[in-house]
Amino acid sequence: MARKRKGRKTQRRRRSQGINLVNAGELYLQTAVLTRGLGGTNPLSFFTGVEQFNKQVGVGTGNKGQQVPMYSNAISYGYNPSGASITVPELFGAGGVSATQAQAQLVQNFKDNWFSMTVQTVAVRAGFAIGKKLLSKQRTFVNKGLKMTGIGSMVKV
Repeated sequence: MARKRKGRKTQRRRRSQGINLVNAGELYLQTAVLTRGLGGTNPLSFFTGVEQFNKQVGVGTGNKGQQVPMYSNAISYGYNPSGASITVPELFGAGGVSATQAQAQLVQNFKDNWFSMTVQTVAVRAGFAIGKKLLSKQRTFVNKGLKMTGIGSMVKV
């Protein structure tokens, strides 16, 4: 009978799998569903506070003599605390916005949009699950091509 080895078992080495672009795309879309429903903006703007908006350049007179804000035609990028969206910097009180007001609006947006966010989340998940099954052969072909170019260890599809 063979003697049992009493030494430490060598651990298997695991290669880094790299980033899966399909999973990254699904994650971005799931995040977009939540940030649109809760904050009214895309994920990048939600986390950084940088938005695109038309800058107010002055005040004009309306048809009935009231004052109306005038906006430039050029699109500006930057922090816009007077915008309709809610961003993470505003949740921490940046830009003169009360953090409690921003949090209360976030809760109200959730109450208003929870059903559509749920439907969109389920649809995105189902779409990616079906798409992965339907396109598995094409994904395998692309992954083989990526492996031949030498970036297969970093990127997967």
